[in-house]
Amino acid sequence: MLTPACHYLCIAMRLSLQTTHAVNEISLAKYRDCTWFEQPIMQDGLLVFGTLRIHRQKVKEKEASRVEVPITQQLKNIIDDSRKDRVASPYIVHRIKDARAKQAENLTHPTQCRPNDISKAFSDCRDELGLYSELEKKQRPTFHEIRSLSIFLYDKQGLDPQERAAHTDAKPQKTHGRSR
Repeated sequence: MLTPACHYLCIAMRLSLQTTHAVNEISLAKYRDCTWFEQPIMQDGLLVFGTLRIHRQKVKEKEASRVEVPITQQLKNIIDDSRKDRVASPYIVHRIKDARAKQAENLTHPTQCRPNDISKAFSDCRDELGLYSELEKKQRPTFHEIRSLSIFLYDKQGLDPQERAAHTDAKPQKTHGRSR
């Protein structure tokens, strides 16, 4: 079993990879954003258990910013795994913080993770594991690269990731100055 410090980061990374969404959306995803079907249905050859509503923060004023991601078996597993720590939280990505630390501004629940905390935990883990240590810190992959990877993988499978990712246009993703 993962340590509590790693558990929330693992859930955040997997959720981002499955949904194509960035840390801002992942940190806000709640269990109540899931709508579960009485019985799973077949959709595009996949068993779908419900939908996860996501509101893309970067383009939140645009109609395309609201998406419903099908809850496939992979996404259902992530949601189920997020509950294994038995922390009573409304957030899919959550953690117990040091009791001595005061709750950060703009958080609605003590277990809520700030986007910066998730990004920092990702970078700290990457560096602790010595991954990409040959690169300068500013050149090393960030949490946001998971979104880019997810979009790339959906595209490679012949699936259009634009609607799922709440992109308002079909421009290629740019990552660290590199265009795919």
